[in-house]
Amino acid sequence: MGWKMSAVFVMEEGAGLMVPGPIQEPQLEEIESIRLLKGYNKIRYALLDEVIYPDKSEIAVGVYGNNAILCHWALPVALMGDRSMRKIVGRVKGAEDIKREFFELFSSAQVLSLVLHSAVNLWGYCLYDKGRLRRSAAGASDIGLVVNEGVLLPEERVILENATIDDYNSKGQGVELVFEMSRRVFGERIDEMRSLEHPMVIYQAKKRHFFERLCGNR
Repeated sequence: MGWKMSAVFVMEEGAGLMVPGPIQEPQLEEIESIRLLKGYNKIRYALLDEVIYPDKSEIAVGVYGNNAILCHWALPVALMGDRSMRKIVGRVKGAEDIKREFFELFSSAQVLSLVLHSAVNLWGYCLYDKGRLRRSAAGASDIGLVVNEGVLLPEERVILENATIDDYNSKGQGVELVFEMSRRVFGERIDEMRSLEHPMVIYQAKKRHFFERLCGNR
């Protein structure tokens, strides 16, 4: 089965793993106030399984205790840095303002961004700790390694003990790195989980959002 994912996971200190639970409305309202969701209407509820790679006109948000998930087709790549953004989704006007506002809201959290489209061997991830970038890596077999910044994380060392990240990218195996990184969120590889039953709120753009107007289709 091919995998597609474009999600940001927010974990406040001491909050534990990302487990399903009821949506926390007060925290949800805080997220609804940021610029990323301007021009969007709340339309329905779904499970993470369905929206982990959302339609280009939608954003999915889930909040459970002090943890949160945001699924969006451009934000996760934008967090990986300018080079990744240009290579994967193109230039995005206003992206820096959205990133700044995002980290102001989650200033004390650990933030993990995961991107995957196994059909085209596209993969990427980045980890922030209290707004500071600790690690960012992304690539695709046809465009090479796009970014490789920071010190290897424990999850990566398991995979890269006897190989380089370039080797994995060139062989189209970057997906393995993303799956290992997902352990940090769920406690196990996402591809080994039976289901993702985290409730999510779906927001749909009232009209084409500026990410789409500037970048076009994915």
